[in-house]
Amino acid sequence: MGQSTRSLLGFTLVELLVVIAIIGTMVGLLLPAVQSAREASRRSQCLVNLTQLRIALQLYQDSNEVYPGYVNELGFDASNKANASWVVLILPYIEQDALWEEWNLPSSMGGTVPPMNLVVCPSNPLFSSSVGSLSYVVNAGNIENEPEDVCKNRLERRGNGMFFDRTRFGGDQRDLGDMNNCGEHFDPVINMSLAYVQAGDGSTSTMMISETLRTAPWAASGSGMQDRKWHYGFCWGQPDEVVQGMLDDDTRQLFRINGSNESNSYAYVNEKQLVDAFPSSNHPGGVNVAFAGGNVKPIRDSIDLKVYAQLMTPNRKHSELYQNNSDNKAILDKNLSQPNDSQY
Repeated sequence: MGQSTRSLLGFTLVELLVVIAIIGTMVGLLLPAVQSAREASRRSQCLVNLTQLRIALQLYQDSNEVYPGYVNELGFDASNKANASWVVLILPYIEQDALWEEWNLPSSMGGTVPPMNLVVCPSNPLFSSSVGSLSYVVNAGNIENEPEDVCKNRLERRGNGMFFDRTRFGGDQRDLGDMNNCGEHFDPVINMSLAYVQAGDGSTSTMMISETLRTAPWAASGSGMQDRKWHYGFCWGQPDEVVQGMLDDDTRQLFRINGSNESNSYAYVNEKQLVDAFPSSNHPGGVNVAFAGGNVKPIRDSIDLKVYAQLMTPNRKHSELYQNNSDNKAILDKNLSQPNDSQY
């Protein structure tokens, strides 16, 4: 009778171990589902952010009949000018009027860069709670038009991308002159509009905004810095060059989606490097992208290199994209087969 009473008062050691094992198994089964649900929520919020940013860029274009550059000139005279990122120019269209007034004062050389949730992907941790990170970058075209050596030719072509440096043109030496004594030929200013994209490859086939894990502040005050594509934009590389980079195991192999997908947060924009010029994210399997026409969707990181580049060129008749055929003859973008939705 006493032995029966003791068995009712508690578990044996074996029973307790079995219960713990069952609980551990259940946690192990549930944890991936919880993590997956959280990532799905973060991905969904990222798509919402991209949608809002695309709308803001489109509203800017509608008001000015031209898209902003990835970097732009603000100021009213030669002594008071600031280089402003594309984010600065859309501040009035994302309910940040006070920040815009701060940046756009006649005597200002820029403004503050506070955190803004809209420009940060929830899957990409902030590097600072006091300085605004930027997880989103705009289509800045061909990486070959922005070599690391500033003395090399950087003449741009409108058919290569959607956003360009709108401070570096027409002999304006303010940005590069003091830092560059190599007789640089300055680009003419490039105006990009929705009409140009629609008349080319079409707005639903042209990528506008994507993501990056290589974050930096969404703007930099002052005018002494030389701005580069990889500061606020993402790029494409010639497909054959990227493949050769894989074979040679050099930097070119990183010129693709998630080619370098390790998080790296920079305190200053000018710390970013050429290899940071390509989309990357913590979302499994690829990155989110907003197209100029309004479609926002994930793009696989296994996308064909040619297709990726084609989705970045707004007008295949004017782009520098090519791919060599089996006879090693270059086939220009306008003569290449065009991508369809199933390829990305």
